[in-house]
Amino acid sequence: MINAFLLTDELAPISFLGYDLEGNAVIGFKTTKRIPESELVRLADILKTEYVGDESQLSTYDLIDENPRDDELKAFFGIDFDDLSVIDLYLPEDDHPYVSEYIDCVYSMMPDFPIEYQRLLALLYASTCFAADMYVFVNRRTTPLNIYAMILGSTSTTGKTTSVATMDKLVRMTFDKAVDVYPRISADFTPEGLNKLLMRIPNGIAWMVRDEADGFFNRVLGASYMKGTVEALTNYYLDDVIRRTARSTTSKRDMEKDKNQVSLNCLFMGTPDALLSTLRRSQFDTGFLHRFLFAFGEAPSTDLMFTEIEDMVPLEAMKATEQFNKLTDKMAALKMQWREARTYSSFEVTDGKVPIRMTPKAQEVCNEVALELHRSLDEQYTHAAFERFKLNVIKISGILAAASGEVMIDERIARYGLKYAYGYYRTIIDVYETIS
Repeated sequence: MINAFLLTDELAPISFLGYDLEGNAVIGFKTTKRIPESELVRLADILKTEYVGDESQLSTYDLIDENPRDDELKAFFGIDFDDLSVIDLYLPEDDHPYVSEYIDCVYSMMPDFPIEYQRLLALLYASTCFAADMYVFVNRRTTPLNIYAMILGSTSTTGKTTSVATMDKLVRMTFDKAVDVYPRISADFTPEGLNKLLMRIPNGIAWMVRDEADGFFNRVLGASYMKGTVEALTNYYLDDVIRRTARSTTSKRDMEKDKNQVSLNCLFMGTPDALLSTLRRSQFDTGFLHRFLFAFGEAPSTDLMFTEIEDMVPLEAMKATEQFNKLTDKMAALKMQWREARTYSSFEVTDGKVPIRMTPKAQEVCNEVALELHRSLDEQYTHAAFERFKLNVIKISGILAAASGEVMIDERIARYGLKYAYGYYRTIIDVYETIS
């Protein structure tokens, strides 16, 4: 049974408020539109309770099964509660404003490519812009803003390459405007070669793109010279301090002195069948694959799409150029703001970076969702995915805060972080269950 109460005319459409003393889920209904008093009286009648004025609270009532007028209630709110999980009630239906802005920008040039790609690339783009200067500090732990991403599509017409190329173009434009070094590095490496390369990165961020992900994993699993690749990438995900590869003659003093602080972003692309036939569950057991955010896309319904601004008619090209300039101007300004903030006394700076913190209310909401999700865990692999879900909430929320010009993750930003992290959690569970 689900109990529901509280109706106002100010806030979110629907939210999960907790549990009552008998363990029943409690839902709060709120609406963004002004409901006439006559409608409130009608609702009170449906709920078999009493409405006594604008500021009063409707009495608690039973929503599911035991209320004979459930259909009327569903019609009133326009929601089928049977299709909702408690977690869904926490999550916003729309995209975060920054993610929406990124999607609008990209769709000004190629409107038919999968939105799942664009959401993930929006996070990767912001991460690449801000990970060198900021990190999240929650529960006395520092969490870098870097992302490992996997974009999969059944055919070349899903637009994987073009979507990534567009994001790469935005990165280049942003870094040029922010007078910074373009951060893309080669994805053809050995573990030691990658270590040496990261030691030379001057501006604290590196990102790589690897196509044909199945080929990469075949090499990692089969070639002796690639031994240690998974371990290296696993470590780089949470530790942005890159140290020189140790040798028997390397002293601890030299190791501590010879280091560089770099956040690494990785993006792999491929087809689901080829990649999933290559992956093994043991790679989840090591924690490596749990670090990736997966996005699957279907081919668009039409082949009539733009791939380059130069191919557009003048008016469409002008609109796309304006969108690109608007977004990159904003992101470059934020990038310079956070870079300069590292030297300003008005910002609290730790370890050379600006910390992003989380408000108590945001932490409370995250803990409630985590508790509800934990109730559903059964298999061991879901526990591992759950641990990564909690970390992804922090990372994604921090990225959204940075892209919003904020150093605090408030409840609103946290709910978007939960929305995206929960989606990637469900996807990684599906991937695990697909492979052998």
